[in-house]
Amino acid sequence: MIVQARQRHPSWGAKKLLALLRRRHPEWKWPAISTVADILKRNGLVTKSQRRPSQGHPGKPDTPMDRPNAVWTTDCKGEFKTLDGFYCYPLTVADGFSRFLLGCQGLHSTSYENSKPVFVGLFKEYGLPDVMRSDNGVPFATTAIARLSKLSFWSDRARAPG
Repeated sequence: MIVQARQRHPSWGAKKLLALLRRRHPEWKWPAISTVADILKRNGLVTKSQRRPSQGHPGKPDTPMDRPNAVWTTDCKGEFKTLDGFYCYPLTVADGFSRFLLGCQGLHSTSYENSKPVFVGLFKEYGLPDVMRSDNGVPFATTAIARLSKLSFWSDRARAPG
């Protein structure tokens, strides 16, 4: 009966099929959902879903940190609650060569709108680095096309001539 019900309803899963059969024959003793799923699988009635390929780890960065102001590292260090009950998200920016802390700013959120002014101030004070490294968390990357955020796009535009 389980196989016949699945053939009549090919898109239904074990849970829904079992509910249908229990309503039709409440006096019968039915197996567990996992057993129904096994029966469907044994009879070739379950198609394996296609998994989206994972992006994977990009590997070790290959940009050498061999001179000051060439590579900046940046990160939002997590959050903590201040005594007034608000959360603080510390944004840090450091020079990769000297490890000099260029900036450490407590933000109310990790949003683009809060982060951009910090970077604008650092660019004005120290100039633009050749490369900025981040852990690709908020606000530096997203799940959008090419995994770039508005902040990534904006920093590319700041470097472009004209």
